[in-house]
Amino acid sequence: RVSPPPAWNATQVAALGTADVILVSGQLYDTDLLWPLLAALRSLCAAGCGLLLVSSTDEWTLPNVNRFIGAAGSEVGLDIDDVFACSERGLAHPNAGLACTALSRN
Repeated sequence: RVSPPPAWNATQVAALGTADVILVSGQLYDTDLLWPLLAALRSLCAAGCGLLLVSSTDEWTLPNVNRFIGAAGSEVGLDIDDVFACSERGLAHPNAGLACTALSRN
């Protein structure tokens, strides 16, 4: 496991408290940001917290999404609850091609 870069301030994140639901959206392409994101999620997402990951389904993004989901499971304790096309539930335009992954920490 790689430590977060020094610019990440755990005290500032911890001061936010915990969240019931967290939205993570984007390409997750920068591996330098993966570990600080996971560290922040450990602090923000307590037991019972839900996370909705929204991402593209293109061939460049999917490996990054899989890396995030795997690391979120082992590093944060998030489990996958559901995977669905975001448009199926009215969360995106039907032609957007976005995938939603619902995770939770129990």
